[in-house]
Amino acid sequence: MANIDMAAILADLDSGAADARVPKTKLVCTLGPASRTVPMLEKLLRAGMNVARFNFSHGTHEYHQETLDNLRQAMHNTGILCAVMLDTKGPEIRTGFLKDGKPIKLTKGQEITVTTDYDIKGDENMIAMSYKKLPVDVKPGNVILCADGTISLTVLSCDPDAGTVRCKCENTAMLGERKNCNLPGIVVDLPTLTEKDKEDILGWGVPNDIDMIALSFVRKGSDLVTVRQVLGQHAKRIKLMSKVENQEGVVNFDEILRETDAFMVARGDLGMEIPVEKIFLAQKMMIYKCNIAGKPVVTATQMLESMIKSPRPTRAEATDVANAVLDGTDCVMLSGESAAGAYPEVAVKIMARICIEAESSLDHEAVFKAMIRSAPLPMSPLESLASSAVRTANKAKAALIVVLTRGGTTAKLVAKYRPRVPILSVVVPVLTTDSFDWTISSEGPARHSLIYRGLIPLLAEGSAKATDSESTEVILEAALKSAVQKQLCKPGDSVVALHRIGVASVIKICIGLFGGNRHGHTRGRANKASGSAGMAADAPTPSHGAIPPLSSAAASVVRRCARIAGVPVDQLLRRFDGEEQAGRPLAYARSVVEYCSYIALRVETRRQDHLGDREFHSLTYDMMLAWEAPDEETDAMFQKTAFSILHDDEDDDGGGSIFYSSPTQMAIQVDGRRTVGPEAFAKIAPACPAIAHPITVRNLFDALTNSTGGRLHFLIYHKYLKKLDQVLSFAKSISGGHRAPDLELSDDEIILDIYGRLTLTNHALYFEAIGVDFSYGEAAVYDLARDLKQSVKRESTGPWGAHLFDKAVMYKSNSTEPVFFEFPQFKGHTRRDYWFAIIKEVLHAHKFIRKYRLASFQKSESLSVATLGILRYRTLKEGFHVLPAHFKTTLAFNLAEKLPKGDKILEAMYSQLKQYCQRFGGSQNPGHSNSDELTLVDPFPLSAYTMVTMGLLTLQKEDNPEERDFAVRDVQIGGTSSVQIALERSVGYSGRVEAARATLDQVKLEDIDTNVAVLTSIGAFEIITPPPRRTVEQLLALQEAISQVEAHVQAGNIFLLKLRSLMLAAFPQSTNKVAGALVVAAMAFMFMPLRTIVLLILLEVYTRQMPARKKSSEKLVRSGINVGISYGQDERSDGRRLLMYDGPDFDKWE
Repeated sequence: MANIDMAAILADLDSGAADARVPKTKLVCTLGPASRTVPMLEKLLRAGMNVARFNFSHGTHEYHQETLDNLRQAMHNTGILCAVMLDTKGPEIRTGFLKDGKPIKLTKGQEITVTTDYDIKGDENMIAMSYKKLPVDVKPGNVILCADGTISLTVLSCDPDAGTVRCKCENTAMLGERKNCNLPGIVVDLPTLTEKDKEDILGWGVPNDIDMIALSFVRKGSDLVTVRQVLGQHAKRIKLMSKVENQEGVVNFDEILRETDAFMVARGDLGMEIPVEKIFLAQKMMIYKCNIAGKPVVTATQMLESMIKSPRPTRAEATDVANAVLDGTDCVMLSGESAAGAYPEVAVKIMARICIEAESSLDHEAVFKAMIRSAPLPMSPLESLASSAVRTANKAKAALIVVLTRGGTTAKLVAKYRPRVPILSVVVPVLTTDSFDWTISSEGPARHSLIYRGLIPLLAEGSAKATDSESTEVILEAALKSAVQKQLCKPGDSVVALHRIGVASVIKICIGLFGGNRHGHTRGRANKASGSAGMAADAPTPSHGAIPPLSSAAASVVRRCARIAGVPVDQLLRRFDGEEQAGRPLAYARSVVEYCSYIALRVETRRQDHLGDREFHSLTYDMMLAWEAPDEETDAMFQKTAFSILHDDEDDDGGGSIFYSSPTQMAIQVDGRRTVGPEAFAKIAPACPAIAHPITVRNLFDALTNSTGGRLHFLIYHKYLKKLDQVLSFAKSISGGHRAPDLELSDDEIILDIYGRLTLTNHALYFEAIGVDFSYGEAAVYDLARDLKQSVKRESTGPWGAHLFDKAVMYKSNSTEPVFFEFPQFKGHTRRDYWFAIIKEVLHAHKFIRKYRLASFQKSESLSVATLGILRYRTLKEGFHVLPAHFKTTLAFNLAEKLPKGDKILEAMYSQLKQYCQRFGGSQNPGHSNSDELTLVDPFPLSAYTMVTMGLLTLQKEDNPEERDFAVRDVQIGGTSSVQIALERSVGYSGRVEAARATLDQVKLEDIDTNVAVLTSIGAFEIITPPPRRTVEQLLALQEAISQVEAHVQAGNIFLLKLRSLMLAAFPQSTNKVAGALVVAAMAFMFMPLRTIVLLILLEVYTRQMPARKKSSEKLVRSGINVGISYGQDERSDGRRLLMYDGPDFDKWE
């Protein structure tokens, strides 16, 4: 308290100026009826609210959704970032309902029975509780607290069989319905999350992209593991905050602290579990341990309780808030004060002022020394760097600490040591590309930092892991400009900056913020990333010098490959001859990059999760860039044409919030890497069979770059791999999930996709038809593996056999009738085209297997090629909404069937499979190489091995590549494989075919008008145009047309009325005539041959208008029409008359 003096206390009493200081301690506000409108939320944000708490003990999903929408609108209006916290209701014990719904009075000394039968309505002699194991867990002498501790019951006896507990009341009080209960010192058996909690989290929290969950009644560390399992993939972006509210949680505090992301000291329920005089000790202990662990901690419950009704807090409440700040809390929380109080904005402002004054009284140097003494040793390199930055800021009297970070870890470690100055956490946006609209996922890390004391998040432009110091300086200068605008520092102040350049982490003091920064003391620390899984523990550190003639980027890739392989760079380069370097420097450099890349990728692809690793995405992309520009001359040429993000922005200080800038503009500014061409992609990508196959790699590149001018951007490549990883994970889950047992799949059968009850595997189609009782019967199997003369075609379907909807696939074989699978779609038929393509791919794969009589490993390899191709095809459909077809398809066997001379491609594939089989069989000797030379596996690792690695396929031991990791002596570095040669020839022929088709298309004329014009020009026929009409004539023609339509409608009504009169026998004579005619017709059909009847009908039709019988025909028709005249003239029951056309008018109708 060395900073406290009377002058400081009295300094601002007479000053009317507003305090511009901002508290380092964060403010958590509970939102409720008093604070859920947009204007009030804007006031709370400006007053200092950092985290909005949604209490799910009250309110519905719709209620909270409206509040959240208002909050986000307020954030947009103010440009102020705010985190969203979901506070679960949690497992709790409550008393039951009462007779007549009225409270009962319990008297001191009275005995009462507590039952676990919750259907019983209580009275003065018996009450119900919701905890079923109450008679088992409590023992005589234990205490049960009810209604926030206002009623204390002492257990006298327990009867587990009857489910009752006999208790004695220790005080007189009134008990209402459904009051909370606590069992101090008793370990209760309640679930971590109730069904309501799961519904709140998964049904509301996850879809709304919340930032953290406050878990009520956490009792042990395993509770948090359970919650993360419930969250699944969302656990990475949603932080868990534990609330210890019982004695069991206090006992297991250290275990909970290890598992949790943040902590909340919830003193309400905890006050009933431990003696009230020890609550402050528990609070100080918890805050201290959280500070040492670097975990943020929130102090909550009744901080300014009196401000629910009063505009000023009590002295005890103000002191309570200040003591929490002095204890080291990161956040303080308002509950009813902001949710339902009369003065929510005032409460936030007063709490902020109390935090500012408490923080100003701290001796930060002493706090820092205490934290250093308490920090466990040895420190991690990153934490050591963070503590050094705080020490530097304290010694240099800096005004600000700026940390450039991607995920926020470094900035949070700096906040752990409680610097005297604010910490500007410059969070570099990480773009997600799951849709065609760029989204900034780094707002998540920025919002997560809002519960750390002293951290001020800021979204930045650029890359935190800069490739050179110049780009880092641009980012840093922009951050310092923002800091001045936010009044965090002034021009000329000293600022401590912490960032990375390459693999080095740097601390420096910036003096003078704009225009030619002068950097003072600089302290660097190498912060190497952890090695790959395949890196040897005792591998020598590779040299960081230049590798002539490689460019700096290519040399960096080679060093990374050596580090992954666990060997020195020199050993990698022993394979290459120096004479080749002198003769062909570009070819030599590419061969080095290619060889080293294959070595590293062989190690990396052994990891099951390599497709989901962003570092792997960056590594492979850098390999492509290095192969494309491996030497200095080529690299310089590409640098001239590369897109640069470091463009001048004349209008840099425009209005608007940095948190809501254009996502597309941010996408361009954040990732300015060079793009990759088709040759580099085709050379590196097939080394990972999951990413691409040599046959279809060019088509895959075209599909990925159809909107980027034929160059592959890293964002597109990253999105492709991320989506591919999701598709592979889904395929693995459904193959081992609930559908597999129902279909009785074989061991090597993999589910490729599911649409409704239609399932495609790598062997067959399965369809489960729905029965009359709406249950699904046994699946019908349509085999694709055996030779049944199968054929699959696109078909159109419709009612009564009409070919109206082109959305079906027809399957036909010699063992079954044609079967039509319809794929309904509102617009287009892409879903049908997708299923048609993948079914054909499986069918063609099995034709290839039968043609060359493949078995064992060769068969598994062929099916794996088809399986991975289908999964890549599905990735393009779902991630990029493209379906390459014909010569551009990315399905290998379909492409081989489409291309001219595609059989040569299949022959080359078979030759390659034979070579694999010979090596596995041991006919080729892999040895006799120098022990110092690093051997290399095949440049195109086997697809089956990839399937095994990813858990999609299980091979027999003798067929498993893992069992025979052999060396390959014929690796064609810089060369072309036989499959690629066959493919290039076939593609050349396809070019001729397309040219011929284009020639034919040129002579085809589309549209009726065009074709009519051609026929007219050659005199085929003459078109007579109607004479022009005036406007009045056109109106008269329209009126006549309307009259004709009206007449046809009337004729239809007449026909229906006649039919009705005949059916109801309104005129028996007419009905009898019709009945007699029908009897005669029936007799004629019975006794006369059909051809005679047809002949008579034709004779009637063709002779009806002949002059000899025209009058008699008209008379016959007229008599039929007049059958209903008398009915039409009869009076209807409702008083209306039906007027019909008479005989003289019939000529009109005819």
